[in-house]
Amino acid sequence: MGTDTPRLANCMSMVTLTIAATMFTQYWPSHFGITAATFVLLLALFFMNACGVQLYGRMEWVFKWLKIALLLGLILLMIAIKAGAGPGRVNSNYEISPGYKPDGYFADDKHPAIAGTGGRILAVW
Repeated sequence: MGTDTPRLANCMSMVTLTIAATMFTQYWPSHFGITAATFVLLLALFFMNACGVQLYGRMEWVFKWLKIALLLGLILLMIAIKAGAGPGRVNSNYEISPGYKPDGYFADDKHPAIAGTGGRILAVW
């Protein structure tokens, strides 16, 4: 393999990830086409890479904090919805039937496959 293999791999992965990101535009209410979204994303990537190192570093710093804030916001939103915020309470199967038996792991609901504490630990999975 030549020395151009990592460069070719990076170029191919950038295009693949850009196309994958534009596929999400099909789920948006205002459908403007995959071609336009691909062009906009590739143009944004080009300008991000064409700017200087200092500006690129600042953009990466902003994107890092944006991802952290979105992740924390999503976690808080999930906790709030589970706690009852919204039109109704969200129930899961594990609240109704926890999925494990307190006296061990049962393979067929009659005979314990693994009894005792080990069965209780393994019953969680």
